[in-house]
Order: sequence, then C-alpha cells, then structure tokens
Amino acid sequence: MMRSHGVRGLSLKKILKTKLIDGVFGSCTDIDPYVILVMSDYTAKILGSCADLGGLVEYGIVALQDINKRREAVDLPVIYFLQPEKKLVKKMAMDFDKGSDEKRVLIALYTRCYCIFTSRLPKDMVLQVLSKEERFKESVRRLTEVYIDFIAYESRVFTFHTQNALMDILTASEETIMTVMEQYSEKLAGLCLSLNEKPNIRYRAPRNTRKSSEKYCNLLASFLGGTSLKKGDLDMSIERLPNWQSRSNPGTVLMLDRDIDPIAPLLHDVTYQAVVHDALDIQDNVLKLDSKTSYVVDENDVWWRDYRHRHINEVLRKLTEASNEIKEKNQVASGGQDSDNWDSKGMLNKVRDYPSYREFTKQYKKHTLILKKLYAYLKPLTKEVLGLQMDMATQMDTKGTRIKHGDYFKRLIAVCEDETIREETKVRCVLIYIATNGGISQRELKRVLKLLPPTAVAAVNGFQKFGINTGEPDKTRRFHCTGVHRESVEEHMKKNQEWANNQWRYVPLIYGTVKSMIQDTLDEKDFPYIKPPALKTQVKSVARVASRRKRGPSTRNDEADVDKPRFIVFMLGGLCPSEMRAMYRLSVEMGVDIVIGSPGLLTAKQYVDALVQSAQS
Repeated sequence: MMRSHGVRGLSLKKILKTKLIDGVFGSCTDIDPYVILVMSDYTAKILGSCADLGGLVEYGIVALQDINKRREAVDLPVIYFLQPEKKLVKKMAMDFDKGSDEKRVLIALYTRCYCIFTSRLPKDMVLQVLSKEERFKESVRRLTEVYIDFIAYESRVFTFHTQNALMDILTASEETIMTVMEQYSEKLAGLCLSLNEKPNIRYRAPRNTRKSSEKYCNLLASFLGGTSLKKGDLDMSIERLPNWQSRSNPGTVLMLDRDIDPIAPLLHDVTYQAVVHDALDIQDNVLKLDSKTSYVVDENDVWWRDYRHRHINEVLRKLTEASNEIKEKNQVASGGQDSDNWDSKGMLNKVRDYPSYREFTKQYKKHTLILKKLYAYLKPLTKEVLGLQMDMATQMDTKGTRIKHGDYFKRLIAVCEDETIREETKVRCVLIYIATNGGISQRELKRVLKLLPPTAVAAVNGFQKFGINTGEPDKTRRFHCTGVHRESVEEHMKKNQEWANNQWRYVPLIYGTVKSMIQDTLDEKDFPYIKPPALKTQVKSVARVASRRKRGPSTRNDEADVDKPRFIVFMLGGLCPSEMRAMYRLSVEMGVDIVIGSPGLLTAKQYVDALVQSAQS
C-alpha cells in the first residue's frame, strides 16, 4: 500500500505533550494528585493540539474549566494555563478574593494554585496586578513561563491560530504591524526553545518598493534575532532559562512573505487535504459535512494521515481496495462459515476480527461520505478549468514542453462564460492569469469583468498590494517557473505521471526555495542572515541520504538523532495545504527535519476575501 509522507521522527505534538503534560502539569500533580485545570480558549487549543483532553484524568486532572465562564468553588487546587494577558491575569487573581461586595459574598474558588503562562510574563503585569492581590499571593504555589505559544496543527506544522493572517499584512497600520510582528517574534522564540534550537535566522530581503509586506520579513527577523542595538526575543528568553541547552547542530529559520508565491493558494489542488480545505467547512481539524454530521480529521486517523497528500482518485481507489481486502480476509465481514456449522475456532476468529472490522467500517463510512462531498464540489471543475490553471501556473504542457502565453485569454473567456462553473473559480482563474501574464490590458479586463461579480474588481485591485501588475502586461513582471522552480515542477511531473496530465502539475515555489537553502545554494543577497552565522546547519550529502534509504529503514530512533539537520520555515500571511505537503515531501527526499508554520492557514476563499477587503479599506 502506497503511503503519504510519514510523521516519524520529529513531532511537534509529541514535544508539546511531553513538555506540558508530562513535564509542567506532572510536576504539579506530583505535589497535588488531583487538580482542576483552568484555560482560555486559546490555551485549550494549544493543549488540544497535542493531547486528548478527555484523557487528562489519568494525569490527575479531574476537570477542565474556562476562565471566561462562571465557575463554582471547589475544594481542590487549580492549575492555570493562560497566555500573559492583563484581563486573564486579573480574572485569575480575582478567583481568590474573599469577603463581600455589594451583591454577593466572595469566597476563594480553589484551595491553592499553580500558574503556567505560555510566554514571558511582563514585569508591569506582576507589579500592577499580582503583587497587589494579597490573597492570591498567599495561594500561589508556582508561577512558570513555559514558552509554548503555538498550536501543533500537525506533527510538522504549527500556527498561531490567527483568523485574519493575510489581513494583518495587507491593511494594518505601521503601528499595528510593529505590535503584530513583536507578538509573532515572541511566539517563534517559544517554538525555537521548545525545539532546543538557537538557530541561524534568514529572511526574504525586500526587492520591490511597491510591496510593503516584504519589509515585514526583515522586521520579524530583527525582533527574533536582534540587531546591533538591541537583543532579540530569542536571546532574552534564553537568559530567563539558565538550564536550557541548544542542540549541537544549529537549525535555520527562514522568514518568507505570502507574495513569494501569490498563485499557490488560488490553484485548485486535487489532493485530499487540499480539496477538503477548499470545499468544506473545517476548523481546528473538525470537518462539518452538514448541520448534523462532523468528523475529526487529524493524524490519529490512519487514513487521513497516510493519504491526505494523495490525489483524491487514489484515495478512493485505495479505500475500495482495502474494503475488498477486508471482506476477503476478515471473518466478520466475509460471514465466515455456515451459521449451522460454527465451531469454536470459527467463533474465536470472528471475535478476534470484530474490533478491526468495526473500526474499518467507521473509517470507511467517514471517508466515503467526505469523498462524496468532494467529488460533488469538483464536478463543475472540468478538465478545461484545471488544465488552464496548470498551464498558466507551470507554463508547460502535460509533456513538460514550454508553451506560449498567447491562447490563455481565449480559454479564460470560455471558462468565465460557462454558467456551470462557480463564480469564485472564475475569479481565481482571472487572478492567476494576471499574475502569470504580468498584467492585463484594459480591453481584456473590461471584457472579463462583465462576466464576473462586482467583487472581482476589488480582488484585482487588491492584488496590487502583492506587487502584481494589474495594468498593461509587462513581461518582466510575470510570475512564472524558472530555474529551481521549473526543475521542481518537471521532477514532480515525472514522479506523478498518472495524475500530472491535467490536474496536478504545479509545485509551490517554497519547495525550490527551501531545497536551495538545504543545499546551501540559496542566494544570500536575496535571503540574507540577520547575523553572520558562526556555524551553518550541517547537512549530509543528498547522495548519502539516498543511499541510506535504499538500504531500508534505520533501527535508530529518529527523535534521538539530536544532530539531524533542522529547518524552520515561517510564512507571513498564511499557509496553504499544497505548501505543507511540499515540505513533508522535501523533508523525506533530503533526509532533514523541516517544520513549517504561519500565523494561520489560508484557503482560496480567505485569500480572495482578503484581497477584496484590502482594496476597500
């Protein structure tokens, strides 16, 4: 059975679970065996990303409570797991008020408390809030900063759960941007500390005065790594942790902005995870099929873990093959022997096979229902639509031959005139055309806009904030496959010939960029270091990695390989599923650990909506 890119070795989820539950919470329950855990919405998501909240009772956590909701007094100690925000710290301190106010008698809600903060607790918050609360000071047993201020969305993917990540860099004022970048920097510092990394820091250098977003990579890198005048957040955090030690082979952080690849979120990617995010309502790995049916799709689901990066036709085929196989081999599914002649051995086989059969039927039903929804969504996307998008994005036909840009507009008009195609798909095609054509003539734009909803005008205007030319075409400003990017696309087409014909040719530009960084060929003028590295990330040759893979899997524990090369990629403005998939693939191919993250995930709808709002703001 062919599998997707695995999640062996480095896992953010395992690291968070070990550090939070086994480490921090465990040290509290060693003193008080039974405790209440109070969290905010955000910290509940952090914990939920690495652990089953329903299973925390085995660690001595007998109840979970929301700090923003009214709670009854309990004769038990409490662990607070919160971000260091003033309003939350005040609520925590008020839980230990005693006496009375105008309306009711106040009593302490808990017997004593352990306070765990996701990041650095500012001194002014301690002085202005906590130091003045005498009853709280009497009750507190521990105050800890754990520097865990990110969500492990997948084993190698993290987010900050920012809902409008793209809007943060498209419409925010300079003052707001400074605040946002400072927040991102503190969160990234926590990620590095959790990974025992004191990394070299690189960023995408500004190269276009029309795009303010490119400056933010430099700004964020300066906040994290520091400058000649000021220490960075990472160094300041390390100073507060005297026993912390970094890995011997330092990793590398690479800061990128969303406009490095403006078309990846617009393309209709036909892999399982990408279509789910494109077509269905999915929040925090909870997928809603309708008002009554919802499913969790995460790495605990074997089918999702192994096939989320595969073409959905392959997912359906493998699911059908697995169903036929289990019917042949499983005693329960096959019906076994004649019911009149059951013997003890036959009964034992049925009992043995029943749990696996029941689990498979649950998964089979779940994924067939999801696939049914996805195929209904994809039905209007004819080969002409998918082919046009892939041709424009790759500039190559299905055989890898360079094609001219001339006939794209005729095909684009045919798509826009087709009433069976959704309007959002048409808008996406137009935006891809503008980016890859280096602009659009007034005659063409006027003709296209007659066939599109009014919001299309705003989306086109918003595209200018990415430095995309929306005026008369300029060949020098085309977004197209060149150099390493073109090589990546050609290599991908060779490896996936079954699906590359019309539907799955494009490789996100981030793949080639990060591959060049791993090979130490990434231009230091375009992607400079914030400080000259004392020691670059040491990477074994690709030939040695390939040789080791041919010999078969190693018996070593991947997580114990403390010197394994590690790269952390951060995308400002949002991350799309095709880019996550590209980093998993590259990690396997190059024999390195790659962790990728962003303030939030980005769907095509969110992308277009952000363009519209930015043009109207």
